[in-house]
Amino acid sequence: MRLIPALTAAALAAITVLGTGTAAHAEQTSITDKRADVLVTSFSSSDDDDYERLDAAASKKSGIDAKGVRFKHGKKSVTITAKFSRLKSGSTLYVEFYKPGRRSASFTLYGADGSSRAQVLDRDFDRACTAKLRTRNGKNGSITATVKRSCLDDMPKIRMAAAAYRFVPKGDDDITIYGDMLSSKKILTPEKSRLVAAS
Repeated sequence: MRLIPALTAAALAAITVLGTGTAAHAEQTSITDKRADVLVTSFSSSDDDDYERLDAAASKKSGIDAKGVRFKHGKKSVTITAKFSRLKSGSTLYVEFYKPGRRSASFTLYGADGSSRAQVLDRDFDRACTAKLRTRNGKNGSITATVKRSCLDDMPKIRMAAAAYRFVPKGDDDITIYGDMLSSKKILTPEKSRLVAAS
């Protein structure tokens, strides 16, 4: 399942283990997602390359086809908002937070539909804190997560990347996994934002 190899496994592990506010003048940046780029695989697949890229109609029908993501870095919190053409239940938002100069994420966030809190994990996959989570399903749906800067070591500048997943049970022992890596060019890896400074 090379589709979202580490990301999918990490998201499933995190889910198993485990009023939006931001500064008025928070610095922000956005990434417009490449359309018709939803990937689908199954949890039972043993082939690293066993995934399929859906066409435009199927991507939209998947309920996780993203339009873009906005990152805001305020004085006290960081807010991530991912927007979708149509968002269905069973979604999970995944976000990576990078310190300047680091190639691997210092923190990761997992926010599952149906919960008002997202889990923020450190590099050792231990829970660092929870973040506010708001999901709005339906046409032009969105997922918004807000995490306190203190949970992210009060980093003065952050580079972020995001992905969205939708897990659909299929029978007793399988799960269909839809994934959208939010990126303007790639379909297998999420795009890192520019460095966003705290306001």
